Amino acid sequence: MDLGRRIHVVGTSGSGKTTIARALAEGIGVPHVELDALHFRENWVERPDADMLADVVAVAAEPGWVVDGNYGRVGVREVLWPLADTIVWLDLPRSIVMRQMIARTVRRWWSQEPLWHGNRESLRMVLSFSDRSIIWWAWSTHAPNRINYERLLAEPPCRVVRLRSHRDVRDFLERATSEAP
Repeated sequence: MDLGRRIHVVGTSGSGKTTIARALAEGIGVPHVELDALHFRENWVERPDADMLADVVAVAAEPGWVVDGNYGRVGVREVLWPLADTIVWLDLPRSIVMRQMIARTVRRWWSQEPLWHGNRESLRMVLSFSDRSIIWWAWSTHAPNRINYERLLAEPPCRVVRLRSHRDVRDFLERATSEAP
């Protein structure tokens, strides 16, 4: 399966974007770029949108990349999608996303796994019912994200691969990475 060398992996928080993007990037031999790493600095400080977007423009100019993340309000789609060969949309059911999100978040909190720029998920981030809680964020944005991507991808700018189950993801990764150059 020829996906090209510029791939944008999108989907709701907790859907597995980074895991799949890493595997794709390794499989086709291009850099992996995680948008969260461009967005957050130390102590969860958010970079100005214009600074982040400038970094996305620089990434997009490269001959190959797998970028994961959404950041629609920043203008990422307007930069990446016209140049992308493939958009991979992880459209997993909310029950699967929440199971993955809770397990990942608790594991990160418990192990104090460092994320971008040394950030770690705190107990407040795990348990609160605010926009600071990644679990609450995943729950509350799942349905709106699906509606938004259905609208945005109704007339796709390039090839779109929509993955709706773990089996879809597994089969896709097998095909995509086994046939890569």
